[in-house]
Amino acid sequence: MFSDFRRGDHGILRAMDQEDLDEVMAVEKASFQAPWTRAMFLQELSTSISRCVTLREPEGEGRRLAGYMIYWMFAQEAHLQKIAVRPECRRRHAADCLMKALLQTAREERCRTVILEVRRSNTAARKLYEKFGLTVKGIRSSYYPEEGEDALIMGADLKEC
Repeated sequence: MFSDFRRGDHGILRAMDQEDLDEVMAVEKASFQAPWTRAMFLQELSTSISRCVTLREPEGEGRRLAGYMIYWMFAQEAHLQKIAVRPECRRRHAADCLMKALLQTAREERCRTVILEVRRSNTAARKLYEKFGLTVKGIRSSYYPEEGEDALIMGADLKEC
C-alpha cells in the first residue's frame, strides 16, 4: 500500500482522499480530452487494488496540488491508469517524481512488471515512460473512442528499470 506521506524529489507525496478531488478535477480537466468524472475518482478511491497518489508542492502556503496518479496493483503487476501534472508545474520534474514513486512502491509490493496504455500521439508522455525504461509491447487499436486513436501498450520488467 502506498504510504500516507512521503517526501519526493520535487514535493510531498501522499495517498489521495476525497478532500483532494476539487484540485484533482481541475488538473484532470486541463490535462485530458476526455476527463474522468468525480464519480470515477471516487470509485478508484474505494477500489482495493487502486492506489491514488497526490504530489503537492514542497513549499508555499497550502502546498498546492502539483499532480497525481492512479495505478492498480494486482497479480504482481503495477498498471498505471492515470498520471497528470498541473499545467504550470509541467517540465519541473513533477511527473518524474510520480513515476519514481510508482516504481518504488511496485518494487516494495513485489510487483514484477509495470504496464500502461498511452496515446500514440502523446510524445511527451512516451518520452517520460521511456526515460524510466518502459518500451512499447503492443498496440490497442482504437482504444480512445473519442477519435478512434490507438494506444501503445508500454511496459517493463521491474528488474530492468
